[in-house]
Amino acid sequence: MKDLSKRTAWIALLILVGVLSRWLPHPPNFSAFLAISLFAGFVLPLPAAVIVPVVSVFLGDALLGFHDLMWVVYLSLIPVVFMGRLMPKLNSLPKAWLTWGGLGLAASVLFFVTTNFAVWMASSQPATGALGSYPHTWQGLVECYVMAIPFFHNSVLATWIYMGALEAVRRLSPAAFPVAAKVN
Repeated sequence: MKDLSKRTAWIALLILVGVLSRWLPHPPNFSAFLAISLFAGFVLPLPAAVIVPVVSVFLGDALLGFHDLMWVVYLSLIPVVFMGRLMPKLNSLPKAWLTWGGLGLAASVLFFVTTNFAVWMASSQPATGALGSYPHTWQGLVECYVMAIPFFHNSVLATWIYMGALEAVRRLSPAAFPVAAKVN
């Protein structure tokens, strides 16, 4: 029963942070959902580790509105959760922070590549909406990625900052927020 209450504390914290990070004013692409996905993979057992980030983003979308490519966003979170499961329980702060930093960057790159590829695939000519118009050519794909670069750094920074905050909470209160996930 004690483990259930600790798991519930993580679930509540991760969902709350995820929703608030998207609901409160923030720069474009500066939200916690990649950090939450990594961290859920690290601290929660399956299937909760997969469900929590998806529910968090879904609740944020329910407040902000949905778009046609939300399914790509939701699916792109699943491999990020499994990346978080690769994080070993490191006691050495420099080694842990470097590992988290690398995973945060990798998660941001994966999300960037996946979602912008979907934007390119869904784009049409002439532009009929917010997705823009990218021809279905190699040049159109490159243009789609280049146009998204200004948003990428916010995604990386947000992931690192939120991961740092979540790891600080875990380290400052290890009894309340233990690591539950184990890589088999």
